[in-house]
Amino acid sequence: MAFEGPVFAIPTPFREKDPGTPVSPDDGFKASECIDSEGFLAFLKFLESKGVKTVLPGGTTGEFPSMSMQERKYLTELCAKNFVGAGMSVIGNVSSCCVQDSIDLCKHAKEVGCKAVLMLPPYYFNSAQRVEAFFAAVLSSCEIPAYLYNFPKHSGNAITPDMYARLGARFPNVLVGIKDSAGSVEGALTFKSAWPQGRVYAGNDRLALAVQRAGLAGTVPGTGCSCPELLAAIHRGGKRLYAGEGCAAPLGDEERAALEAKLERIQAEMMRWLNYIDSIKHAEKVGITKVAINRRMLTAAGGEGKRAFGAACRLPLGSVPAEEVGNIEREAGRWEPVWAEAVAA
Repeated sequence: MAFEGPVFAIPTPFREKDPGTPVSPDDGFKASECIDSEGFLAFLKFLESKGVKTVLPGGTTGEFPSMSMQERKYLTELCAKNFVGAGMSVIGNVSSCCVQDSIDLCKHAKEVGCKAVLMLPPYYFNSAQRVEAFFAAVLSSCEIPAYLYNFPKHSGNAITPDMYARLGARFPNVLVGIKDSAGSVEGALTFKSAWPQGRVYAGNDRLALAVQRAGLAGTVPGTGCSCPELLAAIHRGGKRLYAGEGCAAPLGDEERAALEAKLERIQAEMMRWLNYIDSIKHAEKVGITKVAINRRMLTAAGGEGKRAFGAACRLPLGSVPAEEVGNIEREAGRWEPVWAEAVAA
């Protein structure tokens, strides 16, 4: 199943249950227990205004390991019921170490209107044979298109290209592709070679233009949710330039050169922003992304108020230290006109 644009793995906004109260005297992290539903819905509108068509709530960037099954279902349904419109899609994350939980999440995703599901291999048990059996058990019960999710750094279990190809051949009417977050275009291409029918997405914001050149399906940005217009523009332009999508006639040499130059400029602006985020060593990327999103949403709303998107994180992640919040907000505000000019040029 093809989706329009990048698949944005959106953060989950949390409100601090006891604002200002540290979890421990030393770490400065704050207890954050409640999903900020209002902020989440406002963010969906913000993404829509920036041309985003496909979202993945409650994934890695969405802190799903820190959420209960009830909360995960609530968030998925909230998203699926409100992110609607022409060409718009929601993918449900059904990852779990419990087969029955993953099957249950698949059924729920279908019931609430998700267009597809995504699942990691189970962690802890590191038998490739058993991981494949786990996937087979879930796929045999799944009634909507499914993507596998390869992220060995966090799951502890890698999906091999051979495993992916075997599952694709066994479940061709359910399995439609894979998200590869191992970190390289070359690695993602091994999945494409192993099972050409499947759609391969790369889970790395920095590879946005490279995956278009390589002929892959696209990226699944996380940190890039703070600059969605850049990634959406790279995806649209890349599909036009490298795949001819949306072109009534083949592009001429001058048109191709101009479009490529524009995409390179947009990619460069995005890389500068991502490098800034990476430079903040004493805060989690998820938290930094939430702070930047909050600032951008406030700007879009005319700058009123102090919170548009709950920027707290749940343990074991930590919220951004208070002294760093203002710096991140100023940077996000400073870059906005630059991004608007890059996309419009």
